[in-house]
Parts: sequence; C-alpha cells; structure tokens
Amino acid sequence: GLEPKEVRGREFMHLWLHLMEQRALGRRISKVEIIRRWSVCGQEIPKDALAHIISVSVPVMDGVLDLIEAHPDWGDEEVANESSWR
Repeated sequence: GLEPKEVRGREFMHLWLHLMEQRALGRRISKVEIIRRWSVCGQEIPKDALAHIISVSVPVMDGVLDLIEAHPDWGDEEVANESSWR
C-alpha cells in the first residue's frame, strides 16, 4: 500500500485541483454576469472591446449570449457550465 505521506500528497493534489477548477468556474460565472449585464444595459461598449476587456473571443461571447437568449430561466452558473470557452 501507500505510505501515509503519499496518501496525504495525493489528497492534497486532489484538493488543489478541485480548488483550481472552482476558481476557474468562478471566473467564467463572473464573465457570464458581465456579458448578461452588457446585453441588458444598452451595450454602450462595443462587443469586441468588451470581449477584449474580459479576455474572451467574440465567438465565445456570442455563444454565451445565445445561451442567455435561449434559456432565460438559467442563472449565470448554468450558462457558464454550458458555454464553450474556446
């Protein structure tokens, strides 16, 4: 079997990976929230400028907007989970 030190190391790595995944999800949720607000609040900033500011491509932003429109009952987390971020 594994030594206790090796078990702790693996547990730490699993925890660290989980935390990094949650952090990435949080960033994506924040981007969805910004895109949603932009789409509702008059779109004063050009789409390509906003995409650049929040570090997404225009096609990714369009995909988020499409999901928001297609699923008005979804929250930001649901949209973030279903969006393609590439």
